[in-house]
Amino acid sequence: MLCIAGGYIAGNLGLAWIHWINVILSGILLVACFFLVPETLYVREVPQATDPALDNGGKDEDAASSVKIEDITRNRTTSGSYTELTFLRSLKLYTYHGNLFQNFISPWLTLRLPGVWLVMLWYAGLVGGVVTISTVGPTLAAQPPYLWGNNAGLILVGGIIGALIGAVATALTADRIVTTKKTLQGEENMESEARLPIALPGLVLATTGLWTFGFCAQASNPHMWIGMQFGLGMLSFGLMQAPSIGFNYVCSRIPDNNGVIPFPDS
Repeated sequence: MLCIAGGYIAGNLGLAWIHWINVILSGILLVACFFLVPETLYVREVPQATDPALDNGGKDEDAASSVKIEDITRNRTTSGSYTELTFLRSLKLYTYHGNLFQNFISPWLTLRLPGVWLVMLWYAGLVGGVVTISTVGPTLAAQPPYLWGNNAGLILVGGIIGALIGAVATALTADRIVTTKKTLQGEENMESEARLPIALPGLVLATTGLWTFGFCAQASNPHMWIGMQFGLGMLSFGLMQAPSIGFNYVCSRIPDNNGVIPFPDS
């Protein structure tokens, strides 16, 4: 979409306006983010929790393991009141949260998980493919045998359509697989990696789309632009699953303040 909009701006307003519009939009977003996006990293006082099943000195581990998280939260008593996070406090540019170095390296500890490498390479590869096609596609469309001229950016319309379909398909399937598995197996909580199998068909489709675009771009047939459109659409479809499925898995494995990664119990 950016390339299509950029082609229209360059063709009607001039090339310089592409940069001016970027500056204007960046300035608006900077101000909007400063006043409308609050800081959510807020350290609250840890309340004291009392639970009968956990006060037996560890003698009845089966009873303690059967206690639901909801019951523990419901029976939790607070020794004091929380300090309200006001809107002005949320606008602070920085808040000290303990060991700065430890907080900096904590996300990097997730590299110990194979799933993080999977999501990292998966997303980076698909984004690299989209960026490459966004650069190569209009260049090919402006040259023989197509000669689209100022309309060369339209070669990327397939990517927009594929992204929209991929976003809708992911929204309908990502959570459904979790709720269905929970219903069939009777599990109280589902781990985030239960969504990962949903991404495999999309990943295969995206890889196939990248090949499709390459083979069609290499051909000299004037009708091969149709194949390039479909290839980019297939790639964009698979790309939409990375934030919704892959990132959820990575975020659930961020280490805590002690550097411990929350692994599944099973």
